[in-house]
Amino acid sequence: MAVEIRGRVDALRLELEAAKAERDSVARLPQTPEETTAAVDRWIADTAARWQPPIGSFAAPSDDGRLPCFSLMLPIPDGAGGVVSVESQAESLLCVLFGDRVRVVLLERCEENLARFGSGLPAGERRAKLEQLDARILQLERREEDLIDSAEAEGIEIDRRADANVWVVFGIKVEEAGEAPPASRARRTRSSVQAPDSGDPLEAA
Repeated sequence: MAVEIRGRVDALRLELEAAKAERDSVARLPQTPEETTAAVDRWIADTAARWQPPIGSFAAPSDDGRLPCFSLMLPIPDGAGGVVSVESQAESLLCVLFGDRVRVVLLERCEENLARFGSGLPAGERRAKLEQLDARILQLERREEDLIDSAEAEGIEIDRRADANVWVVFGIKVEEAGEAPPASRARRTRSSVQAPDSGDPLEAA
């Protein structure tokens, strides 16, 4: 019995590793050429919009005839009369003056990258594929946890993975909150469990 359950858990974990590897591969794929071009255009427009020339200094009267200081460094105030950091405006000025040339250079580099690594899925297809893989991973994790629960009921101890999904381990189903967890899981005694990426404790099932 113990050998059979451990074998089934090991087989599930191999499937789980393969699904996670596929998800990582899809997530790392480059954008399509069209999406890459749109991203370059957005970056140039946003960067150019951040340029803040010292217009006030040029317009202000000068009794001694001195010209205003023109700097490519932009102080970032801390709200208390001081400076928290200094931001370079060199990129912004380049995009203002030579945006078309910057675009050509960036797109050439992007084309080299796409030629080397290939084009990924369009954004909509990428999201759908990742959602599909996330659902598959969750399904495998739940099956794995059910097997571990069954083993515990038979007095067989199987260590959980170090990266086991805490939501699955404690039977927390956000989208299926009304569904009762397996009886073996309900026997666990813990007052609360910390939700991943959240500061709010969730009551365990």
